Parts: sequence; structure tokens; C-alpha cells
Amino acid sequence: TWKLHINWNIRKLMQQFLDEHPDFKPESWPDRVIPPSLLNTDIFDCIEKADIETLKMILSEGEDINKRNSVGHTAISKTIRKVFDIRTIQHHAKLKNIFDLLIAQNADVGGLFSGQSLVKIIISSPIQMTEALREIQADMLRVLLERGAPINDMYNTPLKQTIEDKNFHLSELLITQISDAKELGLALVASIPVGFEECGKTIMAKLLSQPWTRSGDETKYFFTALKKCITKMLPTHTEYMLKQYKDFSKAGQVSGVNGIGFDLDECLGQAVYELSGIYFDDLGRDYQMQKKM
Repeated sequence: TWKLHINWNIRKLMQQFLDEHPDFKPESWPDRVIPPSLLNTDIFDCIEKADIETLKMILSEGEDINKRNSVGHTAISKTIRKVFDIRTIQHHAKLKNIFDLLIAQNADVGGLFSGQSLVKIIISSPIQMTEALREIQADMLRVLLERGAPINDMYNTPLKQTIEDKNFHLSELLITQISDAKELGLALVASIPVGFEECGKTIMAKLLSQPWTRSGDETKYFFTALKKCITKMLPTHTEYMLKQYKDFSKAGQVSGVNGIGFDLDECLGQAVYELSGIYFDDLGRDYQMQKKM
């Protein structure tokens, strides 16, 4: 029994030769374009068909795993899109196996694809998630983060988006990888009111684990979140944030800030007075006491 194998290395060398000799046309060829393979397929066709066996053969013959198609996607970015595409949802398990194969073959997880990082592609799935898909989504994100895939892209911060989309199982994974104060701060603000218990407290703890400066992003967004708690009349959230900040301030972690009273004047100000007597009698009295101390 004969089985056809395409030598992709020879095809790549031929293309390289043609590129280096722009005036050369092979004899009997109608033009300088390398004819399609007899298999009439490539890595992108395999992904489209969820055909892992043919993909393995193509890769074993030396095909470039990181080549891009006409719209700028590589095999791995196309695979991620297909896993969560409603038109190929029935093949999500096979496509996850293709993802694992590409990772094992050291596919490049860096770079942007149509302006998006692979992390952003994973978290931006528009389809309704089943529990099985949620597990696949989290596992793929975990693998990319372990491989050092960039988190942010040209348009958005994925952590903030996962919170707004209430994908807290993904938020937890991203929080462990992010230290940028602005990104954490934006996510903290997004977690109020929905998501504060699920991940807002974890984000706040991470912000409070590093020294602050008066003009730093950690200060700006912490108090933006605190003010949002007050204006949305969330006394439990507000009191929790105040207590955490008091402990943080007393520990001397805030550089250039004269205690809690000064920052409450600037960032809460009139809001405390306006809301005291409605939900914040105790908070209002506590604030007044802090000012006098």
C-alpha cells in the first residue's frame, strides 16, 4: 500500500529559491507560483476540518507552524477562534486537541493577530458557554499564561473585560499574572458592584501589597473605586475598603499622603456628608473622627 507524503521542506526551499531569483521561471511551469500540493490541503484546511491526523503529517514534513494566512492568523490563533465558533462548536474537543498539538510543537504564542493577543481571543468568545467549554477556555488560558503569552493588546485590558463579562474563573487566572497598578485599578473599579466578592477583594489585596505614591495609579483607582462604592450606596463594600486602607495607611505604605483624612477629603469629600443619615451614619461619624485626629 502506497501513501502519499509531501516534502514540505523541499517546497519551502523552492519558494526561497524563487524569492531569491525573481527572473527565474521553472521550465514547463505556466508561471512562478508553486503548484498546490496533491493533497490539496494545508495547516489551515486541517484546522477548518478539525483534521488532526493530516495536520500531524503536514507538520512532520516540515511545514511552518507559524506561517500566517491572508488575514494575519497563524495555526494557533485560528484554532482558538474555531474552538469557540458557533459554526464549529461540535468539534471543540478535536480542536482543543489541535491546540495541544500546536503547543507541544512550540507554536509561537506571542505577537498580535488582527490587533488582538491570543489571551484576548480566548476571553472574547461571544457564544453561550457550556461547563465543558468553560473548562477548555480556562485550560487554554492557563497554558498560554504559562508559556508567557502577552496579556494585553491594542484595544483593551483582558482582566477588566473578564470582570465586566462576569467570567470570574478567568479573572482569577489573570490576576496572578498582572502587577501593573493601572490595569489592576481599572479592574477594581469594574468589579463594583458586580464582582467585588468574586475578585475585587483579591485585586485590592494585590494593590495594597505594594507601596503607593500620592500621584500613582494605585492611589487614583483605589479611591475611584471607593467613591463608586459610596455613590452606588454600597455600605458593606465601602466599609471593607475603608478598613483595608486604614490598616495600609497606618503601616506607612503611602508615600506623601498625610494619613487617611487627607485622602478622604480629596476623594470622597461631600459624598460622605450627603449620604450620611441615609446609609452611612456610622461611616459619617467615623470620617469626622478621623478628620479631628
